[in-house]
Amino acid sequence: MDLEFNNVKLISIPETGSVQITNQNAVGKIQFWYQHGDTYVPFHEMMVQGTPAAQKVDFLPGLYQVRFYTGPVTPLAKAELIMFRVKSNMTTSIELQK
Repeated sequence: MDLEFNNVKLISIPETGSVQITNQNAVGKIQFWYQHGDTYVPFHEMMVQGTPAAQKVDFLPGLYQVRFYTGPVTPLAKAELIMFRVKSNMTTSIELQK
């Protein structure tokens, strides 16, 4: 967007949606990634300790990924990946399988 002096520009920002991690078992640290063009970029981390009430976060609508490890984190460990979409005023529930 180009900004000009003495002009008013209105920017509409959609309402957020919620992401609820429903695990009641400890998974450890997870990362949320958002879609930026053709790639995904990490932007938020959460500790999943088995308390669903503390495992809820609000994001803007769009495509996201959650990444987590199911075993020991070693240099060769592969992260599990779950893709999901956030919609305005809706809750997206995710169960992380370990």
